[in-house]
Amino acid sequence: MNFLEFPYKHISILVMPTFQCNMNCVYCFNGKHTTIQSSQQMSEETLTRLFEIVIPYYSDIRFIWHGGEPLLMGKGFFERMLDIQRSFNTQGAIIKNSIQSNLTLMTNDMAEFLVSNGFHIGSSFDGTTNEETRHNSSRILSGFDAVKNAGGHNGFICVVQSRNIDHLIEDYEWFKKHGIGYTLNQYLSSLPHDQDPLFVSAEKYVSRICELFDYWMQDTTCNIGVSNFEVFLDYLLLNKKYLCTYNSCMGKHVGVHFDGKIYGCNRAFPNEYCFGSVYDYSDIRQCFFSDGFNNLLKNAIERRTYCKKNCDCFDFCAGGCNSWALAGGNVARPNEYFCTTMVPVYKHVKHRIKSIIGVPIEQLVEKWNPYLIRILEINKGQQNNSGAR
Repeated sequence: MNFLEFPYKHISILVMPTFQCNMNCVYCFNGKHTTIQSSQQMSEETLTRLFEIVIPYYSDIRFIWHGGEPLLMGKGFFERMLDIQRSFNTQGAIIKNSIQSNLTLMTNDMAEFLVSNGFHIGSSFDGTTNEETRHNSSRILSGFDAVKNAGGHNGFICVVQSRNIDHLIEDYEWFKKHGIGYTLNQYLSSLPHDQDPLFVSAEKYVSRICELFDYWMQDTTCNIGVSNFEVFLDYLLLNKKYLCTYNSCMGKHVGVHFDGKIYGCNRAFPNEYCFGSVYDYSDIRQCFFSDGFNNLLKNAIERRTYCKKNCDCFDFCAGGCNSWALAGGNVARPNEYFCTTMVPVYKHVKHRIKSIIGVPIEQLVEKWNPYLIRILEINKGQQNNSGAR
């Protein structure tokens, strides 16, 4: 195989150094609600092997430390991780580290260490209903404050499910009050809907999300990012897409378990989609020629071909995410529930934006969200530049 022609110089690697977690969120693992008690953790040998087969072969690398709860590994693990990481970076690759933590173990010392070493820190919090779904609200917010006091930036993921679907505007105001940007993650379950108490009907989900968008769109005091809506607008007005969920991740994104096994991401894929182990390769790009990768790629292509023929939103979502499709039961077909929720929301946003395109921006400033105004200004500037050329 000729890696000189390998198409990507960048890669994102989700690393799960442990599956152990000290919390018990009701929606964890796509409805397979469980507390993971396994004490198995990534060894230094496996960590070293991972860096050995990745770092020399890419110029731009992002490691996302995930889990489980990665802070259960302790500060010493991450100190040693950085030492080993630097020892392999003899070619000067751009390496970025992120960590997704529940923040309950985030001490001032840990926060200062992570921030000073350039980690981006993410977490989850469900706004006004957090105590019902994730519990530990005070500990999570204490960890958030530790990151903030250390000079770091921390955004939240808010999972949309039955317990907060009727409180989305209330939650938005909570995040605004605390100056915290956030992302709305749709709860997708592999359980039968009539057996899942967290399930929200497509009709209700669409209604509530569109209601929130209209509220957000007209909020002239908005001081935070709501990434879902910004993703729609970036595409509609700037033709930009940057989330892996609306692009193909194949060949540029993997998940590595504590034991070195490689999958498409951190989701629970069956063994037929395992790309092998870090111990199987001298160069991680070899995993993209494995049977597991080819199985996933074949089904992803079949799904995207189907979507392209049958959906007028394909240009935006590109057939969606492999793990979403898997949650729906078949990687070779789109997750029907996701389609019946995303497509109407996307079309609603598109219709609302079309209604103000062409209106002079000075007439919109006092009526619309500041982010929307900024992106309209960028759009106008690009159109002017294009006309000038």
